[in-house]
Amino acid sequence: MKRSLFFKVDAWLILIPGLLWIFLVKNRDQWMNTPCAKEGACSASEINFIDQLAIHPIHDLADIASFWTQDLAGLCAVFIPLSIHLYRKIQKLPPFEKSTSKDFLFDFTIFAQSVLITGMFTEITKIVTNRPRPYLFLKPWHQANNVHDYSSFFSGHTSFAAASCVSLIYFGVRRNLNSRAQKMIFFLSLFLTISTGVLRVWAGRHYPTDVVFGGFFGFFFASLIAFLHGPPESR
Repeated sequence: MKRSLFFKVDAWLILIPGLLWIFLVKNRDQWMNTPCAKEGACSASEINFIDQLAIHPIHDLADIASFWTQDLAGLCAVFIPLSIHLYRKIQKLPPFEKSTSKDFLFDFTIFAQSVLITGMFTEITKIVTNRPRPYLFLKPWHQANNVHDYSSFFSGHTSFAAASCVSLIYFGVRRNLNSRAQKMIFFLSLFLTISTGVLRVWAGRHYPTDVVFGGFFGFFFASLIAFLHGPPESR
């Protein structure tokens, strides 16, 4: 396969966002503050009526389930391409009869760049916006002094799921899977992304606007990475 010029900097587009993401998460305490830790400083009445739907006690089961759907999105984005590559290579089915480890590495690279760049941008946005999570409005003001309670915007779970799923959809298109397989991948991806966002709101961890923007930016960065790697190619 002829690689685009963009492929030459792939390693850096994995390493730099990954390291920066880790650095930002580890040093979040230094850049974020706790504006609601003052009496009367924050009020739920200041939140728009749609986002007020998320102001309720934390739902533990929904919170756990949102991790499952997020993780499942990432696992599907890695292991579905790997399984298809292996199966079709063993069966010598076109267009994978000449498939090599480099082909899977190329597909994995798109996934890795998508989630790492999305994650880096998500963390930067969380630090800049410093938005209190919904459940914080149910706490007394003197308990609102944890900076991690101010990382609501936007949803990292939803952006990760969206980025993973877009890279998986792109795999199906690029590798010329049949229409039935592509439809199955599309609806699976849609389900995992939407369910992750719904569960984050249900859990009381995010506002509806958090998950909408998380889904949008996950979609945007993964689509951008796919675009920069060039159009689908026949094998």
